[in-house]
Amino acid sequence: MNVLIPNVSNKPILSSGATGAAKNIQINTGSSLTVLGMTLQIAGTINNNGTFTADNGTIEMKGVLAQIIPSGAFASNNLLNLIISNASGVTLSGALNITGYLKAATGDLASNGNLKLISSAAQTALIDGSGNGQVTGNVTMQRYLAIGYGYKYFSSPFTSLTVGAFAPYVNLAATFPTFYRYDENNSIGGLGIDFISGWVKWITSSYALNPMAGYAANFGNLVNPKTVEVTGVVSNGNISNPYLNHNRIYTTGFNLAGNPYPSPIDWNASGWTKTNIDNAIYFFDASIGSTDEWSGTYCSFVNGISSGGSTNIIPSMQGFFVHVTDGSFPVTGTLGMTNSVRKNDFTTPFKSAAFDSRTILRFTAGFDVKGSISDQFVIYFDPLSTPLFDKEKDALKMMNTDPLVPNIYALTKDTRKVSISGIPVPNDSITRIPVGIKTLKDGWVNLNAVDISLLPSTLNIYLVDSDTKILQDLRKISSYRAYLSTGDNDKRFYLIFSTKDLTQSILPTGKLFTLSRIANQLLVNVNLPFNSDGELIMTNMQGQIMLRKSVFGLETVEINSNVSTGVYVITVISGKNRESEKIIIRKDYE
Repeated sequence: MNVLIPNVSNKPILSSGATGAAKNIQINTGSSLTVLGMTLQIAGTINNNGTFTADNGTIEMKGVLAQIIPSGAFASNNLLNLIISNASGVTLSGALNITGYLKAATGDLASNGNLKLISSAAQTALIDGSGNGQVTGNVTMQRYLAIGYGYKYFSSPFTSLTVGAFAPYVNLAATFPTFYRYDENNSIGGLGIDFISGWVKWITSSYALNPMAGYAANFGNLVNPKTVEVTGVVSNGNISNPYLNHNRIYTTGFNLAGNPYPSPIDWNASGWTKTNIDNAIYFFDASIGSTDEWSGTYCSFVNGISSGGSTNIIPSMQGFFVHVTDGSFPVTGTLGMTNSVRKNDFTTPFKSAAFDSRTILRFTAGFDVKGSISDQFVIYFDPLSTPLFDKEKDALKMMNTDPLVPNIYALTKDTRKVSISGIPVPNDSITRIPVGIKTLKDGWVNLNAVDISLLPSTLNIYLVDSDTKILQDLRKISSYRAYLSTGDNDKRFYLIFSTKDLTQSILPTGKLFTLSRIANQLLVNVNLPFNSDGELIMTNMQGQIMLRKSVFGLETVEINSNVSTGVYVITVISGKNRESEKIIIRKDYE
């Protein structure tokens, strides 16, 4: 029914009970209506001569005939949530600021350039992608930056936007370019020779911004918060984009993608097309307090595991890196999405933390300087993982650009550098994981096991420094300090998972290995000097290699039960030492 609110002493407040519903609403001069934490459905017109406050409520336009939201309909033009449930559509005839969500559930909203999505420290407004309608006309969207410092990876939420939209926030005329796109096949002059960094300056105001591409915008050296505001026609529906991997030395198949929607998207949701796209995503943080505002660090997310605080939620207007799967180069990948990947998440900043109950072990490396930033890598146990790089479970290492931050990573068995490594639950007496550290300057570096609390009590964990021959129990002492020279240090450090207490080992003497049997199982008991590694090789009498395995310290290796009856030679090599022994294997069933 029609509702008239005269100027009475008791002004109505809709704050509890059933959902409010009305046809035409008229608020007389001096009177008011407040919607507080509730929904008010309006099927007709709004005639407001008083005060209509709904900045903490939801308005649902639910008419049959086309409706209009008049100019000044709501106090300060602010509204928390707006739902369009009118197949004939709704038109904005004046400014309207949404601080929560807008959902075109049934029918379209014609914005007429009057709609603004507000972003603040509290939350960022969004357009819900689950409705059957859409928002037409220009929309202004804000993105609040808690720290407006250095480079941010942005994307366009609009079907068309140009570099000029960022001119109020970055100096496009600066000597050192402040706005870049990314080309994984970038070469000097585009001639296909002298391949270089993927960054291509993109500072001409008329240059277009692809909705599914990411761009790097430099906001200067001040840490004050900033709010970026851009205007265009919002993207909606199915969107896809091709990406390439030419395996260039500097870009190595990485591509800078972007969230194309005016809402967050969920990397784990259904609705994605990830053809030849690895399952990891990568985010960038400018390093506050670094030598300049151009450098920073990367964090990653894959298979529910994060390093550095990244998650599966990609905020609106956020750029992020993906990696096109290695193969027969060049490899073409396709990243596509539908509205089903969109998520109503109001508070996600340009990255946030997550909790996971799996066995997750976190390690960091940082220069031994007060206030320094540390880099992180993660190992987690997954029964379906392998020691090789797995594009669904591992995240490659993107090297930090800040010279004051080391890069720490694990090395897979196929020598891939990874920031997140899924490995099978260690069940051998000794499992060794190589750890690499790359630095851009010389200095003392602290390696820390910042969280190993979920490690099963049956497993010990040690850090081995091959240069100093030190083995450190990380359960007892979680930090280790080492001096590193500039460059890659990929053969110095190892993590050892062991069911034995290796700190109680005595320096062995005599043979490098002994042989023993349990039932029909042959065991090679490796007996290397403390903190030493080596290689075990088993050959048949024709010299064919039947088994080759890296070994460390006091390790026991079971000979494959599938080996046929015959004479074999077991050899263990460690440094300059080499020992061999001939054995006979008999299988009772043969």
